[in-house]
Amino acid sequence: MNVFSSIIKCILNKSTKLNQWRYDFMVEIFMIYMIIPTRINFRQMARYSNYGEQRFRNQYKQKFDFMHFNQELTSTYFGKRLAIAFDPSYIQKSGKKTLYMGKFCPKIEVVNPLLEVGFHLISKFREDAHFRYTFSGIYSGKGRPSQFEGKVDVDNLERNIFTQFNTSLTPINIVKAMHLCDETMRAKPFSMSDYKILFHNTFMLNQFIATFGIQPKAVKNHHHVKELLYFGTRAS
Repeated sequence: MNVFSSIIKCILNKSTKLNQWRYDFMVEIFMIYMIIPTRINFRQMARYSNYGEQRFRNQYKQKFDFMHFNQELTSTYFGKRLAIAFDPSYIQKSGKKTLYMGKFCPKIEVVNPLLEVGFHLISKFREDAHFRYTFSGIYSGKGRPSQFEGKVDVDNLERNIFTQFNTSLTPINIVKAMHLCDETMRAKPFSMSDYKILFHNTFMLNQFIATFGIQPKAVKNHHHVKELLYFGTRAS
């Protein structure tokens, strides 16, 4: 986890100019996405943090240059020859239930930033694509309930939707960089699932250690600490 946070800080220092409050938040939010093992929302974030739910809501409304951050990250740790592949249909809620999302990503949020940094996009877009908001009003009790209301303006998408997807995907690149930095792990297959489990186990173990006053560095505890950290991973 220390290596993970060090990589984040290194790239933030090189790619963005943030005040200390925003800087600390970005380090924390990437870490939280690795720690939480289940569904991630603002309430869950607050449970795994020392801050309240409203802080996360407020911070998500602010702009962050994810493209520049990831570009700096990949050029530092992965080299210059790169390809980006992203399939939104892999996301569990992709399609009918996800706001603004079908089997593609909006041009303004994905295509334009890729073109601006020199990538060539290979994609397919339906000619009859039509996007509408799902109906959120109260059923009048008469006739068939409405399913949709209003056409989606893809030039004015809510920023927090953009932030949620990028915040969930960026930690994957950070963990891959961490994986490549470890000579003992570099030759082994990369498993995001294993790293998620390891981060969660580390967080929970640290909580237990702090609460019960355990000495994790004592020789008699070393084997048990390592066993608990890797519990549930393929290396266990």
